Amino acid sequence: MTNQPDSKAVALSQKFYARLLVVYPRKHRREYGPAMAQLFRDQCRDAWAESRGRGLAALWFRVAIDTIKSAPSEHLQNLAQRKSAFNRLLLTLRMKSNPIIVFVALFTIVLVLAVGSSGWVASVLPDTYASTARIKSDGTNALMELKSDAILDRALSNLGLNEKWRLKYHLGNAFKAPETRNLLRKMIHLNPIPDTKLIDIKVYDDDRNEAAEIANGVATAYLRSRFADEIAALEEAIETVEKTVPDARRVQRENELAQAAARSESRVEIIDSAEPALRAIWPNKPLIVFLGILAGILVGALAGAIGAYVSRVLRRRSKVEIAPSRP
Repeated sequence: MTNQPDSKAVALSQKFYARLLVVYPRKHRREYGPAMAQLFRDQCRDAWAESRGRGLAALWFRVAIDTIKSAPSEHLQNLAQRKSAFNRLLLTLRMKSNPIIVFVALFTIVLVLAVGSSGWVASVLPDTYASTARIKSDGTNALMELKSDAILDRALSNLGLNEKWRLKYHLGNAFKAPETRNLLRKMIHLNPIPDTKLIDIKVYDDDRNEAAEIANGVATAYLRSRFADEIAALEEAIETVEKTVPDARRVQRENELAQAAARSESRVEIIDSAEPALRAIWPNKPLIVFLGILAGILVGALAGAIGAYVSRVLRRRSKVEIAPSRP
């Protein structure tokens, strides 16, 4: 009955020591690990046979002190051996390195990295499209009116952008009116044409179709808002004429009112409707790749020249280091 706890204590110590050997370098474990484990096993059995638990405790104390002293020493020695091997390899490379090969290698590496990076940048940048609607305006405050809250809110409502942008940007709730209005205002750029009453409404967006829809939507909202009161007044006048004026006179009056409405509407009109752009205006992917190639050539040539020069200097020094000393 006393042997079972004895064997368990010794076996547990042996397993723990086997795991403890991981603190030594791998090369050291391969060469001396089995012998160290066997020695510890014998010491465990002797210590347990002599003093039981106190013997094992004393053994573990000595093992811990030895491990703390020997493990760092083995690592330092292993590092010194690796450094020596690395120095020998470096010396060999110095002797056999050709400056021309070094130049070509560095130039090629830098050029490939530059071209790859520029291509990656060009591919990840979002495309931006521009669509333009042209209107004719008679008001001096047309630029302010086009970006006013009333016009933008009308365009947002007509186009249903709150819901569209909620789905586009994967939002749980729809945009609030001030948020969509400010976003829309940033997308719109107004360009008045000098010496004319024409204004270009240019919209920038990452969706070509949406850019055209917004430009036309803002133009239509401005057109309807500009003469909403006049149209309402004309409709009221026509309705009054139909009720109070005789038939012959009513037809003439309705024609006059229709001509007046046409003259009013002709003062503000959409000259050109926006169409979806055929290509993005940004980023200019061919230009980005070209600049990447140019930068790769320049930086690659510089890196290659520096590398070739360093290779030449190291080669000369290596010849001096390995040259046999003469009496």
